[in-house]
Amino acid sequence: MSRKNAKLEQSKTAFIPAVILLLAAILLLIINGMITQRRLSGIRREADTELAGLLSERYPELKAEEIVSIINNRDSGKELDISYAEKGRSILETYGYDESYVSAGQSRILARSLTVTVIILAFVMCALALIYTLKLKRNAEEIDGITAYIRKLNDRQYDLFPADNSEESLSLLKNEVYKTTVMLKEIAEKKTEETKRLSKSLEDISHQLRTPLASMTIMIDNICDDPDMPAEVRNDFLKDISGQVTWISELVNSLLTLAKFDAGTIVMKQEQINACRLLKDSVKRLGILLDVRDVRVEYTGISEDSPVYFTGDYKWQLEAVTNIIKNCAEHSPAGGALTLSLEQNSIYTKLSVRDEGEGIKSEDLRHIFERFYKAANARPESIGIGLSLAKTIVEAGGGFITVDSEEGKGSLFEIKYM
Repeated sequence: MSRKNAKLEQSKTAFIPAVILLLAAILLLIINGMITQRRLSGIRREADTELAGLLSERYPELKAEEIVSIINNRDSGKELDISYAEKGRSILETYGYDESYVSAGQSRILARSLTVTVIILAFVMCALALIYTLKLKRNAEEIDGITAYIRKLNDRQYDLFPADNSEESLSLLKNEVYKTTVMLKEIAEKKTEETKRLSKSLEDISHQLRTPLASMTIMIDNICDDPDMPAEVRNDFLKDISGQVTWISELVNSLLTLAKFDAGTIVMKQEQINACRLLKDSVKRLGILLDVRDVRVEYTGISEDSPVYFTGDYKWQLEAVTNIIKNCAEHSPAGGALTLSLEQNSIYTKLSVRDEGEGIKSEDLRHIFERFYKAANARPESIGIGLSLAKTIVEAGGGFITVDSEEGKGSLFEIKYM
């Protein structure tokens, strides 16, 4: 809600009770005035009645119509005769009946009306003062609550502040504090998770590096301590050291890539990707591995004549798909086959990779995309990061990846791009 609307709502909250009270007071005063007027009219009627009786008794020669005419002309302000009016006024003023004269009955009625008016006004003033005091008290309590809550935030206590659905200014402030709390809580939780993940990653990296570094150290020490070492043995040691360096280099490169994705520094391109070309380029990159392991590749639903396209970053999706195919090839038996297939509908484009390997155990299946996780049947030289990297890349490109596997019957990886 806008600040203008908030001020308008606050004004309504503050003035509506006051306006209602004032309207009620005006209505009561009008009613009191009408009652007073009615009572004064009653006194005048009584006076007219007595006057009519007196005139009829004292002046029997006066006709009833004349008596009524006298009374009516008095009420209407007309005078029967100017000489009579002046003579009557002179007589009355002699006895104190001038223009300021008020009878005892009228005095009582006016005094009572004045008392009622004062009571009404006093009640309205007290009610307005009470409303104002309660409003100030409520605002003070809310401000104290907000202040105490902010102190908790400063102490990193992120208990959620209850949201307020009203539209007063303080309620808006409470809602803004609530939003800030949610944001701070999310940041704190995210920071905690990142700290735990970083700690776990460092622990895993240390564990991953410890073995090859120790092995390399031993082999280098052997070479240095034995200058007469046979050339064949020395070459074997150097080959092992070279293999370990390559392994560490792959690990470092993969970790750097994951770190870039975690930091959000990699910007995915949005380009049209030929899914058929993507799969075949991935297979080309793994040509040597497939030949060495004697694994053939079969294609289903893939045709150069009817290409399938989706939107993404070709370079990175190529990296992800290559990692998936590589994992399947490494777990395929000699002479086995990898089946690559494409499917497209109005919702998604699906790339599938099926192998004929030993499958993944059920207890390993839910952890298969976790970093540094190695299943029971993982190769000794496996880094345990390829599938995690593939999942990270696919999800960064707006897709998602799933795996289905059964021991002894192979595994099926499916990548869906929306």
